[in-house]
Amino acid sequence: MQVYKGHGCRNSVVSVAFSPDGTILASCARGSFVRLLWCGTGKQEFLEETNTPCHVSFTPDGEELAFCHDSSQRFCNALTLCKLATGEKRSRDVSGSRIVFSPTGRIFAHNRDVLLWDRQTLTPIWDDGPERKTTHGIAFSPDGRVLATGCYCWKVNEKATAFIRLLDVASGREQGRLVGHSSVTWSVAFSPDGKYLAADSGPFIWVWNVRTEQPVTRLKVGRYEFKQVAFTPDGRFLAATGNEGTVRFWDTATWRQHVAFDWDIGPLVSLDIARDGLRAAAGSKRGKIVVWDIDF
Repeated sequence: MQVYKGHGCRNSVVSVAFSPDGTILASCARGSFVRLLWCGTGKQEFLEETNTPCHVSFTPDGEELAFCHDSSQRFCNALTLCKLATGEKRSRDVSGSRIVFSPTGRIFAHNRDVLLWDRQTLTPIWDDGPERKTTHGIAFSPDGRVLATGCYCWKVNEKATAFIRLLDVASGREQGRLVGHSSVTWSVAFSPDGKYLAADSGPFIWVWNVRTEQPVTRLKVGRYEFKQVAFTPDGRFLAATGNEGTVRFWDTATWRQHVAFDWDIGPLVSLDIARDGLRAAAGSKRGKIVVWDIDF
């Protein structure tokens, strides 16, 4: 286990992401910068193309890193792609705050304005209509055919509604809807076999069977809110971070808690697990990042 500083104690590390081969960890914090950390050597590189980055994501081939950032007027206003293999850097702008790539890497989705884009041409494929303005967590299914988007809608003098839309990637049409939770879902994640979808919702983690659209479990630990969910690559465990500063793993066969870690680095708001399943990382509100080996 290793704890890294560098984003500043007042800058919440809102996103961490491993490169596909697990050798590089990208991170970003509000009011700070994007940092690349080479896990084996401790080498670091700082990318300063944005002032207030808020989300990072590697392309599936590992050649590019995408990161979005805030502005004072809008929650997010740009997507920047940096070529990592040769050191060549270039900026290409589209509106978005959270970006995810399809398993093939040919398209990407984000939760602002036009939802689905072509990676090479940066041309829009389709948008999500009025629903796009309420979208938070987003994730592609393992086969790339479905895009899950966490929505939270409210109107004056009406009760807010929360739901997760399952959108057909080819057409953009809604083909399913997951309901039951009542709070914003900042993070959604498919299990590696595509059977389950997990989402945070305030102090709860909900898990649905995607085929039946029925909830299979609802997890809660105290009154603290969860912020990020992720399945291990082998599908054996579901992990989550929360405001209590703990990373918890649940066994997906029984949905019982398997193990929990607390490194006393403050509330944890971001999480990623390397593709090989051997390493994980979490970012805290105090500008710190913990990286540890998964050996259970």
